Amino acid sequence: MVRIIGLIAFTFLASFTYGQDKLTWKMLEEVQFKAEEDEETGEMLWYPTFGSNLLMMDESKVAIEGYMIPLDLDKGLYVLSANPFAACFFCGNAGPESVMAIKFVERPRRFDTDEVVKLEGYLELNSTDVMELNYILNQAVEVD
Repeated sequence: MVRIIGLIAFTFLASFTYGQDKLTWKMLEEVQFKAEEDEETGEMLWYPTFGSNLLMMDESKVAIEGYMIPLDLDKGLYVLSANPFAACFFCGNAGPESVMAIKFVERPRRFDTDEVVKLEGYLELNSTDVMELNYILNQAVEVD
């Protein structure tokens, strides 16, 4: 009986720990945007305010699955999207919470546009640099 209880407890804790690492696109929707005037240009820019659950995950190791969008292979610019390229946020069918900049540990293999991949890395929440995406996956590696 003690073995069974121990096995159940181990299984629960293992799944709980894995659950903390698993990041979903639904979780990334916990963000609101507010327009603020840029002091230098006078333009209105949209800045994110992340929800408390996301703030707790900032700089945490996470795993996420999505559609790969290679932007500039020479510069190593990649985006992971919740949606295929034709439906991603800069194509008009979703918002900025549906994409994530990918910063690989080392030069990755060649990805096809819209190839579904699972990546692991450290989540960075970006609320200040408007030249970068709001979500960044640092030290990214492809996982099975």
